[in-house]
Amino acid sequence: MAHAWRALERDGCAGISGLWRIFVRLTVLSVGYPFAPVSDSTAGGAEQILSTLDEALVRAGHGSIVIAPEGSRVRGRLLPTPALPPNLDDRQHEIAVRHYRAAIRSALARFPIDVVHMHGLDFMEYLPEPGTPVLVTLHLPSSWYPQGAFRLARPDTHLVCVSRSQANECPSGASIRAIIGNAIRLQPYRQRRKRNYVMAIGRICPEKGLHLAMDAANQSGLPLLLAGKVFG
Repeated sequence: MAHAWRALERDGCAGISGLWRIFVRLTVLSVGYPFAPVSDSTAGGAEQILSTLDEALVRAGHGSIVIAPEGSRVRGRLLPTPALPPNLDDRQHEIAVRHYRAAIRSALARFPIDVVHMHGLDFMEYLPEPGTPVLVTLHLPSSWYPQGAFRLARPDTHLVCVSRSQANECPSGASIRAIIGNAIRLQPYRQRRKRNYVMAIGRICPEKGLHLAMDAANQSGLPLLLAGKVFG
């Protein structure tokens, strides 16, 4: 059904876009990183984005199914995998990958999934068999991904970058489908009187560039409030 409406919309049928949004209920299987619980309070940006998308899908009346470690909190349906100890090694990673492969196979067999949305750095290790479209958001620097991630043999598998600079750093010929910047929920925040300081919030690690925020604050002569969880 969903595929038929999409085909009509591509063919330029008037009004189809609005009708499609009214009558078609999509079911999205979101797959997080095996070692990071998903919630709106997790420090990781990928987990924050997955949580935001899950909430938006449910609010819009679509089906949201999430594969993530135990301890995750989602608005849709959580298919939890066992939580693993923080001292990550090759053996623990192999165990996590096995759990994820099994969870994805089970979800595709049990539910009418329209698209699988993958968020993990190691997504290639548990890509599902061809059949269901897969969308992969590259949340981390392109140099962190193996070269094979940018030339996937699996059909109907699409890569999305989160910034123009990230896309420009991808290998030549990479099959990047789109660039979609990250967003934040505005509802939890209230407008307040402006004060004389600047603030940087996020995962505290070199690749997030918080040292650049410190440099900018020093040059502007403004106090900097830095908030986040330290990684690495």
